[in-house]
Amino acid sequence: MTTEGKGVQLVRMLMMLAHDFNMEVIAEGVETEEQYHRLKAFNCGWIQGFYFMRPAPKEVIEALIEGGHVKNVLTFIDTEAIVQAAVPA
Repeated sequence: MTTEGKGVQLVRMLMMLAHDFNMEVIAEGVETEEQYHRLKAFNCGWIQGFYFMRPAPKEVIEALIEGGHVKNVLTFIDTEAIVQAAVPA
């Protein structure tokens, strides 16, 4: 999703469509603060990507959650590491 243009328009329209159907939306691949703020402005429910954190070993993520440093985290865990994490917008 670039700063302006058709990509932003497409994301906004897809978000509106999902909301019209009462669907939860998870934006994946967010890498910049600008993308994060734009998605929040579009009322995106969940956002994940390298902007928040790179994939890390399961133990690291568990320690962050248990220490209260991360809240409301939706995680997808494989046998070796956290693959992705999403945080509420």
